Amino acid sequence: MVLGTTKYSDWTKWQKNSIKSTDLVEVQTKTETELAGYETKKVQTGTKVETITKKVTEKYISRYTTKLVETGTKKIQTGTTTKTVTEKVVVGTVDKYVDTKTGTKVPANTSTTKYKVISTDTPDSCSYCENETIYTYEVYSVESVYDTVTKTVKVPVYKTVKTYEEQQVPVYDFRVVEKKEKVEIPVYKEVKIPQYKTVTYYRCRTKTVTPGYTDIKWSYSKTDSSLTSKGYKLTGNSKQV
Repeated sequence: MVLGTTKYSDWTKWQKNSIKSTDLVEVQTKTETELAGYETKKVQTGTKVETITKKVTEKYISRYTTKLVETGTKKIQTGTTTKTVTEKVVVGTVDKYVDTKTGTKVPANTSTTKYKVISTDTPDSCSYCENETIYTYEVYSVESVYDTVTKTVKVPVYKTVKTYEEQQVPVYDFRVVEKKEKVEIPVYKEVKIPQYKTVTYYRCRTKTVTPGYTDIKWSYSKTDSSLTSKGYKLTGNSKQV
């Protein structure tokens, strides 16, 4: 018996074109990161100071004028009106008992206090009394008695008005002027930034298969080592010689 043989070709070079695998074509792949190109960008590297001239509109006093300026308010009387008011008035007094006292003298009455003698006593001569009269008197407070009365009175009528005075006030106008100003200006430079992409590579090799054929050998022995050593196998078939 002769077996068939399989032979492989050498691997092709790696390529980017896709290769389809078949029974007779073996394919290998690999991926690599490759440079796809560059992207140009502006990157700020710092700043610089420059003096620029700007035209601006400014407000200024062109002249002064006299005008009435409001300074506040004040009340002025515009007339009178009648008004009914209720008030307390004194219509008399009443004496209110406060205390009872004794002494050799009775105080004089005042507008707020009165004294009323209720008894006198002159003791006999002795070493300490010196024949003085002893008075017993009551003390009263004089309290006013009030009554409520209603009456009509004249009252002034006021109104609030604004007050003004003459003042010198500025009159403004506008003009365009040039002003210099220092400003910070950013400084840029262009840089190239690499861009990458993933690329798949392919390679292949072909397979050549040579089919085998069957070689039958007959032997007088079931264990013929001269045949089995060459790859022959016992089939179990036999025939008469």
